[in-house]
Amino acid sequence: MRAAVLFAVLLAAACSSETKLRVTPEPADLHPKATDPLPARIALLVHDPRRPEENPYVGPERADVTGDFVTALRDSGLFREVHYPVLSTHRFEMTIEVEQKGYQDVPLGTRLMTLPALVTLGLLGQVCWYSMDSHVDATVRLKVRSDTVATYTATTDVRFSYHYGWKNPDPTKSFRDCIDAAHAQLIRKMIDDRERLAAILSAPQKLPGS
Repeated sequence: MRAAVLFAVLLAAACSSETKLRVTPEPADLHPKATDPLPARIALLVHDPRRPEENPYVGPERADVTGDFVTALRDSGLFREVHYPVLSTHRFEMTIEVEQKGYQDVPLGTRLMTLPALVTLGLLGQVCWYSMDSHVDATVRLKVRSDTVATYTATTDVRFSYHYGWKNPDPTKSFRDCIDAAHAQLIRKMIDDRERLAAILSAPQKLPGS
């Protein structure tokens, strides 16, 4: 009888999906907002990844990291207008270049512990923590004509930990969290730099060739 009860408890534990998520650095706000928009029309001109097939996978589909950044920048209200994609830049006060790289990795310890968890029908998985690591590097450059007036960088790491069982959570969500945190970090830096950007925009613009 006791053995049956113990097995039932272990079986219930194997079907659980307890998780932990650690974001480094942890953003104070995933959706930073500017209090007053800069009076500028800005266009995203150059981006990396350049082609959709170069985007990292988030689950079975590839992410659109450039489109996600543009959406986050628009939602922040930092600039009056954010345009992407564009064919020319002659009517914009600023242009923006963004480079983003990211990947997911399964730590060696998690790889080694997967087989014992399977052999024990997921019961051993409730004793050990398994992990998925995500990493994103992003760089944004703001330009007035051909001059770079500001550069912002962000590096974000996320460790998603979970118990391995019959009902496993989707670890790819942590990569989405990593991308969102990197974008929030970039936009927060730009918002904190608002006064300097406003001064740049208000300064007389040099004519081409002058």
